[in-house]
Amino acid sequence: MSNRPYINERFPIGESLSPPVIGIPVPECAESVYVSGFIPHAKVRVFANLVEMLAEEEPPFGFREMTLSRPVKLGESLTATQAVGAITSLHSILPTIVSPLDETAVRNTKPDVGDDLYQCGIVVPVGNLVPGVRVHVSENSGEIGNEPTAKTWHPVVTQPLHAAGKVTAQQFACEGTAHEVRGVVSDPVTVKAAPNPPPAPLVEPSSLIKGNDVVTVTGLLVGAGAEIFDSGASVSKGWYATGSANWFPVDPPLTGGPVMATQELCHNVSKPSDPVAPKAELPAPIVVGPICDGARFVVVRNTIVNAIVVLRRNGVTVGYGGA
Repeated sequence: MSNRPYINERFPIGESLSPPVIGIPVPECAESVYVSGFIPHAKVRVFANLVEMLAEEEPPFGFREMTLSRPVKLGESLTATQAVGAITSLHSILPTIVSPLDETAVRNTKPDVGDDLYQCGIVVPVGNLVPGVRVHVSENSGEIGNEPTAKTWHPVVTQPLHAAGKVTAQQFACEGTAHEVRGVVSDPVTVKAAPNPPPAPLVEPSSLIKGNDVVTVTGLLVGAGAEIFDSGASVSKGWYATGSANWFPVDPPLTGGPVMATQELCHNVSKPSDPVAPKAELPAPIVVGPICDGARFVVVRNTIVNAIVVLRRNGVTVGYGGA
């Protein structure tokens, strides 16, 4: 089933489970971090100073913005581990040290709300953020959602939007503390009326691999609900588009049958996408060189989302992570 890691019996993990990577920067007061490099559905834990666990999740993909149990403090050392069954990786090879907050950047950086917002949508993508802030989204000056961020772009889940509504975003750092920093309000974006029916989306053929548990869908309207079908059976529902193209987890993994998708806004459902059959084989990955003597990281390209990447040195497995 797709709710637990799948390990190919030809490549047992042993002691080669790779430590995850926490993205930088992580400023003081941040409430979430971006973690990558782990096996999809692995149990991922984030720690402060190696001992205090701040988050624990089993993400559906091999990357995730993980919300922490408390804001981080200046100078703290953040690491992550992944666990598959009884095997737990080492902590992140390079700890991420919590950096000073760039107050000037927070005050002067104007967020950018995505132009394509639709009536009944429940997602507002916000860009041009300072990593580590909390972003608040409003419609007609009334707040409809707020979330912590770890990157410069973040899709905020909101209350349903209204046609002709004016949507804005504002970022806050160290919110609720004595040194709270407020940013400027974004330019307003007008919500578009939902088309009835919505256009049929497209299933991306290159993403379809038999046995995988993720599908890429394009031609989506932001905030629309997506549903994916494998051989006529619903295998993914309850996920919402954060952009015109999205990855969606499916359960159970894909069979050899045709895959189709629909999208829904204001209870109006699109026609199904054209059916696409999954392929049986993964493309060969590419190990990027040069690799220096003593290196602890290797870049691998030409991978498929949610494929497990097994790194071997002279025939011996030395790394295990997610694409």
